[in-house]
Amino acid sequence: MSIRSRRAFVRIGQRFVHYRQAGTGPVLVMLHQSPQNSRMWLEQIEWLARDYRVLAPDLPGFGDSDPLEMDQPSIADLSAACHDWLDALEIEQCAVFGMHTGGIVAVHMGLDRPDRVGLVLVDGYAIFNNDERALLGESYLPPFQPDWSGQHLRWLWARLREQSFFFPWCEQDAEFALRYPAPDTARTQAAVMDILEVGDQYRLGYRAALQFADRGCVAELSMPCRLFYREDDVLIGHRERLPDLPAHILAPRLPDKASLWAAVAEALAGWGGVAPSRQVPERPSSRESGWQRAVVDSACGEIVTWVWRPDAAFDRARLELHGPGQAPRRPALEHPEDQVLVLRPDLPGHGASSDGFDQGADTNLSLDGMADALTGLCRALAGSAALTIEAHAGSAALALALADRWPGTVESVTLIEPWLPSAGEREWLLTNLPDLAPRPAGGHLLEAWQWERERHLFPPWKPPLAEHRLPGPAPDVERVHANAVCLIGLGTRFAGVMAELVPADLAATLPARSYSIQLRFDPALDDGRLAALERQL
Repeated sequence: MSIRSRRAFVRIGQRFVHYRQAGTGPVLVMLHQSPQNSRMWLEQIEWLARDYRVLAPDLPGFGDSDPLEMDQPSIADLSAACHDWLDALEIEQCAVFGMHTGGIVAVHMGLDRPDRVGLVLVDGYAIFNNDERALLGESYLPPFQPDWSGQHLRWLWARLREQSFFFPWCEQDAEFALRYPAPDTARTQAAVMDILEVGDQYRLGYRAALQFADRGCVAELSMPCRLFYREDDVLIGHRERLPDLPAHILAPRLPDKASLWAAVAEALAGWGGVAPSRQVPERPSSRESGWQRAVVDSACGEIVTWVWRPDAAFDRARLELHGPGQAPRRPALEHPEDQVLVLRPDLPGHGASSDGFDQGADTNLSLDGMADALTGLCRALAGSAALTIEAHAGSAALALALADRWPGTVESVTLIEPWLPSAGEREWLLTNLPDLAPRPAGGHLLEAWQWERERHLFPPWKPPLAEHRLPGPAPDVERVHANAVCLIGLGTRFAGVMAELVPADLAATLPARSYSIQLRFDPALDDGRLAALERQL
């Protein structure tokens, strides 16, 4: 029986580290390959958690972990960051398993802290030579920069499929051909999302591995080590480059992944390990003042939120809601007003709260389901504090649903550039949403991009006619990209979310509310209805 993994964040200085954990017993740390994140280990975490306390971080700059404050971290920097994370969790002893880039980091962790690391396991230990470093340089790792046309998305889809046909993907002569099947659409979609979530930072882990040139250091490990080489791994040829190894370091060849995990289980059983004297909390419940990141369970899955915690007791809180289909914004880590708790959640299915939604949480992305999730979030983190709500764009109905549930607790609702279409406009909006079902050639990526970019040029509930053209410059490319990534992650759920959260004629119900409602909008973008509504409130 598998054990469900849970997500958490820990703050180290100004940087947040995201990780997964499950189980009890001796601690096993699992490090992912580039450019993926700890999500790649979900099945293995829950299997190994029957016997171990499994901890799997997103390495710096990947997944939901912040990057290190340097242009290009080395393997030594990544190892030190992992030890800082273990220090924050008060982990004294562990085994470390890593794949590819994660495997090199695992070896370095053992070299850095032999008092902590009792066993090192690696799936594919890379030893690049100078020719490969030249080959796998800038051609293999070009910058990933959003372009106003969206062509970067088409390139990314093609590039990630190509790596199943040639290695490296950018060399297409016969000598580089691979005998792998074409990846299915779901696999390509998952690989695309791994890079879209981190952008140009995808190159950091690759470069750290390529630049690591101390090929003989693995022989200096003092603890038991297994360097596994699978016949179906592109790094199988690197086994012949290993230096002479002492008896406690073995490098077996294995036929496939099934044999790999059997060998991992055998090595862990031989290690045994020691259960920590103090159990690692499932989620650190930091009461420190300042910005934190919290994870709260709900019927919509795990909700990730930014939390500003005042440095003294508080009796007021503010909930800030971004628009549906739009990316949450990271707060600047400045000091908000004193003695107000601030909650800035990623809406269910969005941003960091989207994790795991391919496991069946779709039906909870209704207005009531999302309101229930956010109600639980506020109760868990704000208690009985008086609440104000700020809602952007299409989250107006969600904010009002929340306020209607807490009569006497919600003091006011501020709607910022709210979407308040008529019945006919709503029908236009829902009929003309992008088709985000993943397609073999990646066309859904461009659907997301075009819709997101052009909603800044025309109201998305109106036909794109000259009289509806919004004034001002072209939308910011970086912001369009962030929102398009959110749309691609939502996929086919986006249409249902919009149908739930953007009702028709909501404006007519606003004056009847018992709490204060305020509007904030740019008059230059208003067709007159918001100004007229403001006069009624």
